[in-house]
Amino acid sequence: MEKLVKCISEKAKPVELFLDDLKIIIDIFSAVSTDIKIKTPYFKFKNVDELLSLEKEKIYQLSIRCNEPYISLDFQPNGIHIYAAEDTPSQRGVVEQIKHHLKKRKRKFAFILHSSLSGVFTGLFVAPLMFIVINFQGINY
Repeated sequence: MEKLVKCISEKAKPVELFLDDLKIIIDIFSAVSTDIKIKTPYFKFKNVDELLSLEKEKIYQLSIRCNEPYISLDFQPNGIHIYAAEDTPSQRGVVEQIKHHLKKRKRKFAFILHSSLSGVFTGLFVAPLMFIVINFQGINY
């Protein structure tokens, strides 16, 4: 009989990170691996400092991976995916540290932007304003 190894797969909402945040995340990866890969859809980087060479204000897609152990962190416009091939204490620790750091960067009020209720909020606040504007336009002073 052989025990099956479970993986770790976590999803999170998008966050806004800065270069210092990425350095912290790379340090978290460095605790378990020396072979860390950083890439966007069009470029591969040797380290976080090379991201500065892109001369872009924002990057919307970024992938950070390491092998032995295999752990990946993927940033997409619609969310973040964290994956570890095995649920071992060291890999679980990396995932939890990353989640903790991402949670500190969670955008406040992002739920309004990503919520299906955003149309309701818009209707509740914009419709009365439009009613007031339309009524004042009909008054001649």
